[in-house]
Amino acid sequence: GASYLPQDLGTIEEGYLNSEINVRLAGGMGTNARSSQVFAPDVALRGDARVWNVALQSARLPQPISDLKGQFLFEGETINIKVIRARYGDIRAIASGRLHLQDGYNIVADIPSVSVKKIFATTGLELPVKTKGAFESQIKVTGKLDNPLIAGTLTSTQSLVVDRVRFNTIRARMRATTESLEINTVEAFPKVGGSITGSGQIGLGDRPDLNLNIIAQELPGDAILRQLLNKRTASSILDLKDPATGKPLKLGTVNSNINIT
Repeated sequence: GASYLPQDLGTIEEGYLNSEINVRLAGGMGTNARSSQVFAPDVALRGDARVWNVALQSARLPQPISDLKGQFLFEGETINIKVIRARYGDIRAIASGRLHLQDGYNIVADIPSVSVKKIFATTGLELPVKTKGAFESQIKVTGKLDNPLIAGTLTSTQSLVVDRVRFNTIRARMRATTESLEINTVEAFPKVGGSITGSGQIGLGDRPDLNLNIIAQELPGDAILRQLLNKRTASSILDLKDPATGKPLKLGTVNSNINIT
């Protein structure tokens, strides 16, 4: 098989290919009237290909994509992806769908449950607070080959702990282009009650911008404060008395609306 891919995709470091594909070119290379990209407008592919044990290194990723295996069926300008399985660090994914040389992507992918610890170890990201738990994700890729649109959901698969605060469920819906990450909704439900929701957009260009809105509703302030602070500090704060009434001071229910730009 080929020992390399186009530079913008990456380089195949190892792997196996078994294929039988007929390629018909009528009219040669030209510019597609519906796109500024240059394609073979009358290319016709027929056949199938199977790859396994493939390792792909991309300049855009710190780690290689490995253990890639799958089957492809070629029909005219359409490449049907039967099933692809791959691993990126400790994150595994399963994908299927199709890719059309003119119309673009129509691919869905599932990422089975993976722990927060493995996600951050794989991506190299860090959080300022200790976090435990696991997430799963469903992703759909559409759009033109030179301008993909990625939409997906992220859902916690077990109780999540963020800086000592335990959440029953966290879920999010997002979509991304080459220019921005749009957070449609984020919903988080603390075990002690209440909810935190959010939405917004993060620019991904040369001058990234941030616009997020976070809403907290019916949060039990005293219960969350006890989780955030160690027992000694929490007790000293929560046992303070109101000098006017002599009764213990309480945060009560917290509602807030925060905009981050």
